Amino acid sequence: MERLGWAILVACVVLFPAALTPVLGWAGLAASGLLALVLTIGLGRKSRGAGWWAWLTRGLILLGSIVGAAGVMAAFLITTANEYSGAYGARAALGWLALACTAAAAGAALLAIRRPYLAGSILVLSGVIGGIAINLFYVNTAYGAAVFLWWLAALSLFVVS
Repeated sequence: MERLGWAILVACVVLFPAALTPVLGWAGLAASGLLALVLTIGLGRKSRGAGWWAWLTRGLILLGSIVGAAGVMAAFLITTANEYSGAYGARAALGWLALACTAAAAGAALLAIRRPYLAGSILVLSGVIGGIAINLFYVNTAYGAAVFLWWLAALSLFVVS
């Protein structure tokens, strides 16, 4: 249960500034990126025997989560800021599902060393489910970049481990 708490903490700490990117501008994205870098280095130092790929994989996972969270929140702001907000209101649950998939993918960074196949499976499933959900909510190509980064990290987990 302690691992789940850390996964939620990592997801919240990294994704919260990225979620504010549409409001704060590049400062939110820069803060989120800096937090991801610090957490990647910290998680990499904690598992010294894992090698350089652990740092790279965790960095890809967190970077993809930052891009995904910023994309979802931008979709929320776009759909609620214009006169079409009523049309998107019925599909808001799909946007929240995409954000939950982003948080699950960020939490997979903690599993990348000890359980690489489980972490890779979480990344692939989060990418597929979140990608479908965000595109049913609002067509968002930024989330596609996040899915690409998660799949690249999953490929790294499956091949190297």
